[in-house]
Amino acid sequence: MQLIMAYLYSHAILGGTFDHSHVGHEKFISAAFQGSKRVTIGLVQDPLWVEKSYPTSIEDYLVRENNLKL
Repeated sequence: MQLIMAYLYSHAILGGTFDHSHVGHEKFISAAFQGSKRVTIGLVQDPLWVEKSYPTSIEDYLVRENNLKL
């Protein structure tokens, strides 16, 4: 028996800093995968977060990237 998924969207694109990974991030990403056949995640780099409240507390890019891969 083959399971065929019916997706609402063919492609979802997400973006953010994904800093200090938490359950909100997990739910956001999970919802994208549940509703879309393909998901692309953009990860913000240094110049784009300078206006955040505490830019010096943002985790290193590689740490945030690795957290997304888990």
